[in-house]
Amino acid sequence: FHYSWLSEILMGLSQSISHTEAESHEKSVIKEILRYLEYNFTERISIDMLSSHFYISKYYLSRTFKEITGYGISEYLNIHRIREAKRLLEETDLSVQQIARKLGYESITYFEKVFKTYMTMSPLKYRKTMNTVTYTNGPTSKP
Repeated sequence: FHYSWLSEILMGLSQSISHTEAESHEKSVIKEILRYLEYNFTERISIDMLSSHFYISKYYLSRTFKEITGYGISEYLNIHRIREAKRLLEETDLSVQQIARKLGYESITYFEKVFKTYMTMSPLKYRKTMNTVTYTNGPTSKP
C-alpha cells in the first residue's frame, strides 16, 4: 500500500520536473531566437528560415513564440524595424526608400503601410513632425 502511494508521488514529481524542463527548454530556444532577431532584424527573415536555422517545426516555433512573447514573429520584427526607422528618420537624412531597404523591407509601399499602422502617420510626416518639434523646442538664443 505505501509502496504504490510513494510510487505515484515520485511519478507525479518526475512528470512535473520533465514538464518544467520542457518549459525551460522552450523558453531558452525562444530566448535564442529573440537574440537572433534583435541582431538580425534588418535582414530578410522568414519563419521557414528560422525553423530551419533553429531545427524546430515552423508551427511549433510560431505557436511557442507567440505564447512566450505575446507577439507573432512578423509583428515582433516590425516593432523592432519601426523603432529603428523612427531613429533613422529623426537622426539621419536618409530617404524613406533608403531606410526601408536598410531595414529589410523590399517594398517601400509595404514599409510605409507598416509604419503607418504603428505610428498612425507616414514616415515623411513623422520626420517633418520630429523636425518641427526639434526646431521649436531647441535652445533659444537671447539677444
